[in-house]
Amino acid sequence: MPRPASHLAPMPSDHPDFRSKSARLRCQPPRTNNCGTFKQPPSVAATSRPKPGNPFLQPPTKGTPPPKKKKKNHTEGCHTHEANPEPNTKHTETEPPIISHCPPPHPGPTATPNLLPCPNPTSSFCQNTRDSPSLPPNVQTWSIFPKHPSKDVTAQVKSQSVSHRAPITYQPPRPTTTSNPRISQSYHMKSISSYLSFAHMNITHTTEQHAENQPHWKTILDIAPFVSITFPAIMCLIFDEDSFEESPFLRFITLLLPFSYSAVQYALLYTNWKSHNKPEPILHTTLYYTLSLLLLAFTIISILSIIPFSLNEWDHAASFFYPIVLPSFTVPPAYLLSSSYFLVPRQIRLTDTVISILISVCSIVNVLLVFKEFNYYPYSAIISSISVLLQLLSEKHCLFKQSPPSTASSRAAVLILTLILAVLVYTFLGYGAIYILDDHFHLLGKMKSILPSEPHQ
Repeated sequence: MPRPASHLAPMPSDHPDFRSKSARLRCQPPRTNNCGTFKQPPSVAATSRPKPGNPFLQPPTKGTPPPKKKKKNHTEGCHTHEANPEPNTKHTETEPPIISHCPPPHPGPTATPNLLPCPNPTSSFCQNTRDSPSLPPNVQTWSIFPKHPSKDVTAQVKSQSVSHRAPITYQPPRPTTTSNPRISQSYHMKSISSYLSFAHMNITHTTEQHAENQPHWKTILDIAPFVSITFPAIMCLIFDEDSFEESPFLRFITLLLPFSYSAVQYALLYTNWKSHNKPEPILHTTLYYTLSLLLLAFTIISILSIIPFSLNEWDHAASFFYPIVLPSFTVPPAYLLSSSYFLVPRQIRLTDTVISILISVCSIVNVLLVFKEFNYYPYSAIISSISVLLQLLSEKHCLFKQSPPSTASSRAAVLILTLILAVLVYTFLGYGAIYILDDHFHLLGKMKSILPSEPHQ
């Protein structure tokens, strides 16, 4: 049956099949080949020009977007054909695939499109590049390294396939991890080395500061016995009898320095003596505990004697006795035991002979002068201060030749003499402190009332 003549009528322009296949292919975005150039298929290039007299091959209307211009590249002049061109209705013969002989692409961001994420996923360039049959699919891989690089843990790799229709979700890297474990380890090593250098700088600064302060402390400790004797004597010369009688605080300040020096020195001697191991023989054990008990008693009496002697009312004789005589009694024995004797179990020896014997003799003379007459009080302070000053000068400038005694008996005699002098002095101080406290607080009467009395027969 013959077809009607209506099929020869021209097709309206708003018909969906108005544009031919060549026009539709011309409106598609250009493709890319292996060389990175944009080239249309030969079928589209052959039918891109409209032929006169054919209404179906007219140029596109104003509503259709114009074709994009071809971008120039460094491989513009190379001859390349696609391996699988689209079939053309007018060209029935199929072209054999031709392998491209283009030079290798220049290394850059376009040479490795599968290693970098696309900056604009919706662009036609990214879509056509991913759709090209000659390039592998663009796969974005993210490497996640363990938090503890020291442990032997294999890195887990998560691959996320990117589609040309779905947008890419960019995940920023963690600031605490790096993509290279060697870089991470070097960063940690630099941090540790910087911290160690800072700690070493602090330790060096502290050691240098301690080394600078050590001579100052040594100077203060050297002049402490001399100042402990002369300071109360100067206070006695500055203030009169009435000032000491009215002000207990002035009496406390006058006695604080000599008693504090003796208490500190005996406490240090007791600590150093107790730090050594206890000897095994019976004789050494007896000496060890006896000397420990004496040093501890001297420390306690020196601390407790400050308050009773400050509370006592000083008359004319007491205003000379407490500031002048007491420091000359308490300071020299403590100074001798701390500076001139090496108190170690089984190794007790005298380090300085001449000045130590002189100080011991001067202390005995002071005791004899004090108990004889009141007018000899100032001489005790003068003799003690001069002997201590000579000891300090001999240690600093070597005025006297320091040589130990020839025999062990002489060394033991000097040590025993010093200990006997210290025992007499601190026994007198302890008795005086108890007497003053009993006079003020009547301690003995209260103790007698508390203790049970014997029944009368």
